[in-house]
Amino acid sequence: KTMADRLTEEEKEEYNAAFARFDKNNAGRVDLVGLGNIMRWLGHNPNIPELEEMLRSFGSGAMIDKSQFMNMLGSKFQDNDNEKDLVEAFQVFDKDGKGFINITELRNILCNMGDKLGDKEAEDMMRSAGVASDGNLNYASFVKTMLNK
Repeated sequence: KTMADRLTEEEKEEYNAAFARFDKNNAGRVDLVGLGNIMRWLGHNPNIPELEEMLRSFGSGAMIDKSQFMNMLGSKFQDNDNEKDLVEAFQVFDKDGKGFINITELRNILCNMGDKLGDKEAEDMMRSAGVASDGNLNYASFVKTMLNK
């Protein structure tokens, strides 16, 4: 099983189309400039060092082929985007911007918003989160814990 297997069929279609668009000579691989163009086309805005790191981590030398590209997106952006989005969602409830949310407020969010959880599910989730003695929770750590389960 590859990282690309984590992608939905719609994501695979979108990423394949983007790759094909910038694989000018149909070689099945692109260089740093091509990778940058693909990523921007997909709505990301990586800088040169980030693109170089993508090539180092997932490519072959100065190039990345389509299967390496799909594996990269299946791993890197899946986790990073989910984590970033979840942390940003918690920031809305972090009134003083210190990175913590009160456990009572968290319970209210978990039980009353989005995919509503039952009391037991919310309790289990909060128990594994590691609430500080003052009743507050570091939500960035909470998100990491939940995504790694």
